Amino acid sequence: MCGERGATKLVCIFTACVVVVVGVLVLWRCGGDDPEVTSNEARAQVLVYRDAYVHEVNVGVSNGGVAVVAHGILSDACTKVNDIMQDRDGKQFYITILSARPEGAICSQMIVPFEEVVPLENATALAPGAYSVDVNGISKSFSIQ
Repeated sequence: MCGERGATKLVCIFTACVVVVVGVLVLWRCGGDDPEVTSNEARAQVLVYRDAYVHEVNVGVSNGGVAVVAHGILSDACTKVNDIMQDRDGKQFYITILSARPEGAICSQMIVPFEEVVPLENATALAPGAYSVDVNGISKSFSIQ
């Protein structure tokens, strides 16, 4: 076949070698035995943590305590709310909502809304007065009667 096109034997041999090498490389990478070739499940073992994006905070006060409702968005379908932490400094409450995403995962690029209801710790013992809560940089004031 190479001779029919007027190509030299060297070109035919070189072309055949390149095809064989490329084929071997493709089979090797797709074989699954290579520890560097990983699926989304294997990649899910390593998570990337970030503060979740919060765009709205509401506070509900009742006899049973104080609940903070945080609304936000996650950057893709693989990102989930992972942890919610609380801290307090006097009359200022701080809530951090962390998201987690599998490192290197291939995910649908869509905005995913979330809502988290967070009861404030030890809020039943709050003295009457003005307080504020900060959730990932978004602040809201509330008062206890």
